[in-house]
Amino acid sequence: ENTYNFDIVIIATGGKGNGFELAKSMGHNIIEPKPSLTALDIKEKYLYKLSGLSIKNVEIKTIVGKKKYPEVYGDILFTHNSISGPAIFKVSSLTAFEDINENNPANLFLKLADVSYEDIEHEIKANTKKTIKNVFSKFVSESYIIEILKENNIDGNKQISQINKKEKEILINFILNLNIHVTGRIKGSEIVTAGG
Repeated sequence: ENTYNFDIVIIATGGKGNGFELAKSMGHNIIEPKPSLTALDIKEKYLYKLSGLSIKNVEIKTIVGKKKYPEVYGDILFTHNSISGPAIFKVSSLTAFEDINENNPANLFLKLADVSYEDIEHEIKANTKKTIKNVFSKFVSESYIIEILKENNIDGNKQISQINKKEKEILINFILNLNIHVTGRIKGSEIVTAGG
């Protein structure tokens, strides 16, 4: 039987192989693998009606409990049962070891357009004869605005000059600070696992 000496040995068995048992038997500590780079399930199920909608250059702030994570930027994608896309994968990677569930959700705050409150106010004042739907669709996809109007019982066909303060604040908030609650990870959607 031949014996070989190496400085480093890499054993690649994949996440589902028996590599962890082998590593344990050789005295290594194992960090329990967790799904990373995965789509996320959210409490706000009405957003799943936007399946197929992609929004580019979204800024996301993430808070789990009292812990704040670094902001991430990138594209997001709504699917029929999750929120996904490169920016969401970054969030899932940062929070891979958090126990996220309905009782301990991750709070995401999404800025969906690179505009300020003042920019939106200016657009409202400059387009008094346009409909609410048309003015707000300048900043994000019309399909998103239609869903938000429906969810909040706001008549998007009213002229923007007829919008009341409460309606205006709701719509601006849904563009500049959409708060969604992540209640879990979509099993089987993970591209990478963390740990090992």
